[in-house]
Amino acid sequence: MPAPPVLVVEPVDGIDDLSEAWDELAAAGDNVFATRTWLTAWWHHFGRDRPLQIHALRDPVDGRLVAIVPLYRSARVPVRTIRFLGHGPTDQLGPVCAVADRARALAAIPAVLTRAGSWDLAIADELPDLGAGPPGGATVMARTPAQVVAFGDAGGDAWLAARSANLRDQLRRSHRKLAGLGRVSFRTTDDPAQLDRDLDRLFDLHDRHWSRRPGGSRAYLGREAFHRDVARSFLDLGWLRLRFLELDGLPVAALHSFWFDGVESHYQAGRDPAFDACSVGLLVHEHAIRASADAGDREYRFLRGDEPYKARLASRTDHQVAVAWSRGAAGGVGRAAVAQLPRLSRQQARWVPAPWAWGTGGSPRWGPP
Repeated sequence: MPAPPVLVVEPVDGIDDLSEAWDELAAAGDNVFATRTWLTAWWHHFGRDRPLQIHALRDPVDGRLVAIVPLYRSARVPVRTIRFLGHGPTDQLGPVCAVADRARALAAIPAVLTRAGSWDLAIADELPDLGAGPPGGATVMARTPAQVVAFGDAGGDAWLAARSANLRDQLRRSHRKLAGLGRVSFRTTDDPAQLDRDLDRLFDLHDRHWSRRPGGSRAYLGREAFHRDVARSFLDLGWLRLRFLELDGLPVAALHSFWFDGVESHYQAGRDPAFDACSVGLLVHEHAIRASADAGDREYRFLRGDEPYKARLASRTDHQVAVAWSRGAAGGVGRAAVAQLPRLSRQQARWVPAPWAWGTGGSPRWGPP
């Protein structure tokens, strides 16, 4: 079968220039992080008026808009760097396109970079790994698992029945133990007037859990305003899934997730360490997965990360890949340096400037453009 013709690359001035076409591609792409709602909020909070380098990819035969490649210039010195919009807090980056067009759009990234002017380093982390190798000339820096629960036509009971006997026994024991301490309940935020207070609870539970680990978590640090803006928009659209496990009305665990096109994606979580013996983190995930399945969703995604609990609950492992391109001596040095970033400790990662950070939890340290 002959390869499809090379896509035509066209510059686009801004995020809103393609408006409805962008929204349609994001929906066909099965990726909430590709929506204008997410990326516009990211650009408002982190773009700092840096130059955009957005390009459209069109089929040369019929002129169909196949993909949008949303890039920008993240840094001018000491290494001129280009990146995808959304890096840091976003769990899947790459071209905005239909799932069926991903391979074709990814292969066109080098052609887009040739139209992007002068640069030394181009970083593309959190790309979907389709198993075809990196786009032309790129160096692979990392490959990361992303666990998925695929439901098919099965509901929550069928999902649980397919888990290991050990996991089912642990969940039963944890339910009994927690119920012995008080009244157990679950709820999902649905009231805009309650949203800010519930986000405060989420951030607090997240900090409590991570405060025991060296370096803590950087998931929300410096990004609270961004996440509040996204949460308001997502709640209005019906995309927010902010779930709580409560004991006598007090939250002991929380899940921050998004719903989009029949998929619930788990983004972050928090829990009170005082209730770790009751496995409250596992219990709130069980509740969320069963609710998602019973609602008729196609999948429950854990997004990036290799935490063991995700593999216990999931039924499939996808992968994402981080790649980089370089030009000249400065680009080569920059590429070698950023390739080492995931080896840093959490404390060290705090000092990585955001224009180059990846694989570190994402640093909020934004300097001048």
